[in-house]
Amino acid sequence: MEKITAFFTKKRIRQSHLAAVYAQTIFEITEKVFPEIADFLNHQKHFQKSPGISAQDQEWFTYLIFAANILNTHNHLPQEKADDFKLLVIREVAERFSRRDVQVAEDILVEYEKYVGDLLKVHQNLTKATAMALFYRFGLNECQQEHYQKLNQPDPVFFKQLCEMVDLLFWNWKDFLTRFRVV
Repeated sequence: MEKITAFFTKKRIRQSHLAAVYAQTIFEITEKVFPEIADFLNHQKHFQKSPGISAQDQEWFTYLIFAANILNTHNHLPQEKADDFKLLVIREVAERFSRRDVQVAEDILVEYEKYVGDLLKVHQNLTKATAMALFYRFGLNECQQEHYQKLNQPDPVFFKQLCEMVDLLFWNWKDFLTRFRVV
């Protein structure tokens, strides 16, 4: 009975409106957080040298975080709604936030989504898969101590810190879906 009551008391939100709010929110978060993550990586005490991450790297970082968040929708929405929502978000991101042609931006997002999805199959955890995508994309293995370079794996202490940062970049579907019903 409680579930039925909750279903009718939740606010309804259209997918198109949610896609706009979702894209704007994630874009604002990545824009604010990227300098902190770049600074964290550039001044990492576990590295032998700095990866030299600059402001020019923010665009692909944003694409990667959007791709991971798009993958995350499949964990919280029914398959058909998640697929429809994914298309709306990709279009929203490509049109509003890309410095590229819309079709090129859409292709990049789909490519990054597939990349993170492939890492997800290996790591079985979206946060870890996204952190590994950052690890590979920034070429962080070359900056590590020789032992971890040979293993081609991140230093576990560093990786735990990176995962904690990445985890903050995901849309909070659990909280959102307790208050809203996507229509």
